[in-house]
Amino acid sequence: MLPGRFQPRRYVIGHSELEIRGPAGSGRVTSLRFFGVLGVKLKSEYDSLTVAEADQSLRSEVLSFAGVAGRSWARKVRVFVLSEESFVACLSLVVRELVDADAPEGKLIYKS
Repeated sequence: MLPGRFQPRRYVIGHSELEIRGPAGSGRVTSLRFFGVLGVKLKSEYDSLTVAEADQSLRSEVLSFAGVAGRSWARKVRVFVLSEESFVACLSLVVRELVDADAPEGKLIYKS
C-alpha cells in the first residue's frame, strides 16, 4: 500500500503510457508508469493506492473488455488492480521514487 494522495498525471494515447503520481514523503514523489496500456478504469484521485495482480477471473474479464482475449500475445498482458475497483491492463509497470516532481529518473522500487 502506498499512502498519500495519488492522481493520474499523464495519459499518452499514441504511446499507450499512463503515469500516476503521489507523495513518497520528505519532498519525494512516487511515480507509477504503465507502458503498453490496453485498458483502464481509473478514479480521478486516490487517498492511498494499492497495486496488485488481478485474479484469473478479473483478468479474463479485463482482457475481453480490452478486446485482446484469445490473441496470441494476450499472455504478455498484465492486469493490475488499483484501490477502489480500478484497473490497468498493460504490458509493464515501473514504480520509482523521485527526488522531486521534475526528476526524470529515480530510485527503482518495482519493475514488471
